[in-house]
Amino acid sequence: MTLKEWFKKHKSLEKRMELASAANSTVGYLNQLAYTSKKASVTMCARLYSASAEITPEDVIFPEDERPDIAEVFSTKQMHESAA
Repeated sequence: MTLKEWFKKHKSLEKRMELASAANSTVGYLNQLAYTSKKASVTMCARLYSASAEITPEDVIFPEDERPDIAEVFSTKQMHESAA
């Protein structure tokens, strides 16, 4: 799931603020990542993964989905799916 897909599913400001806080970011910055051509860094992808897994375990933002151009850096999706 990408950040944009997560935002479409979780529309409440409170939930978005919770994600932003857990990812050490702001809702404004996450909006930029979701709705502009700006791309999340490797570090931000990892933070979004951890934050979303904690807040909405059924809707995890996988780094491989958010940044398929650098997917080889990550192995979170395979690890997460293996654990389920």
